[in-house]
Amino acid sequence: FEHQYLYYVTDNHSVNGTLLNGNTLVYPTLLHDQDALVMGTTILVFHYPSMFAVEDKAMVEKLAQLSKSSSKSIPWMG
Repeated sequence: FEHQYLYYVTDNHSVNGTLLNGNTLVYPTLLHDQDALVMGTTILVFHYPSMFAVEDKAMVEKLAQLSKSSSKSIPWMG
């Protein structure tokens, strides 16, 4: 995903903490489209619909075939 920006969120030991999709944020975490952040009484929804957009259909097919042939890896759940 060359030339695409990736956005992370982290909590810097705040008093109330930060929630990401209802879970307490413990480590710096990659944000995905439609992730919900709660900081105190503020709710933010991260919007990045083109994240991980792949234009090359042949590459998508190659990756799909590769993932089917690998049985020892843990699938990425995004």
